Amino acid sequence: MISIAIGDVKHNPDYAWLQLQGGTLLPGLLGASYEPQASRGALVEERIALVFKGTPAQIASVLMRLEDLLARARRYTEEQVGCAHYLRLKFEDGGYYYYARILNARLEPKELSLAYYTGGSLGVDLIFTRPNYFDSEEIAVPIDNSSASDVTSGLTLYNHDDGTSGHDNFFFIDDADIVTELPAPLRLELTNNYASGALKDLMIGSFQYNAFNALPALVYEGESGSGGDGPGGCEFFKCVFLSFDLEHCGVGRPFVLVHHFSKHYEISGKVCNAFDAPG
Repeated sequence: MISIAIGDVKHNPDYAWLQLQGGTLLPGLLGASYEPQASRGALVEERIALVFKGTPAQIASVLMRLEDLLARARRYTEEQVGCAHYLRLKFEDGGYYYYARILNARLEPKELSLAYYTGGSLGVDLIFTRPNYFDSEEIAVPIDNSSASDVTSGLTLYNHDDGTSGHDNFFFIDDADIVTELPAPLRLELTNNYASGALKDLMIGSFQYNAFNALPALVYEGESGSGGDGPGGCEFFKCVFLSFDLEHCGVGRPFVLVHHFSKHYEISGKVCNAFDAPG
């Protein structure tokens, strides 16, 4: 294993990660060794052996930085405050990074460590709990609608679905493009391309349907109903009620984006999925 680091994917530049093995190590940290373990359960408890060598001040500085990261990881697990922290691994040069969320962690000094500490060295075990799998880096998932197919750089969506060619408020994901048997995190990225208006209410949902059948009606528009009066007069709106479940992918599942109909908006969207690898 050529790289071991701890950090968070929200502040993802490489300098934000604490490198434990490989790359540029902080003064006082000599390196680390780690062998992932298999488990029959949903969680795995493992250890990383850390070796320190330097002045007491250098070693203490690294330990303080590490303790702070582990405390942040525990706090997010217990209170959902801050952001999740991960163990990041790379197994070979030119390979991908793999991530495992740190759910709980602690540091334990090795036997006789205090005796060696005065001589400028220290051995510590980082004991942590993670889910029984690793996530890869983000991979853009191809999306489709009537305007384009297999798009990974952003697909134009509108806040309506009418007879105008390419005007769709939904997109499809082919289940063949989700190559995993495990639930995987998903990030949906939206960009408002309408020059003079702010994006207002946004509702997102999904459902599964057979791509060989006709697309069901996803919206009710003004011409689909009869007139009526309500408080403050009549509003022109669209509404969709959908469930959201990424764990059961079907053929050509559409995602639907809808918001209050005040102006026509164009939204550029893309979907990123981290594929899971059993750990």
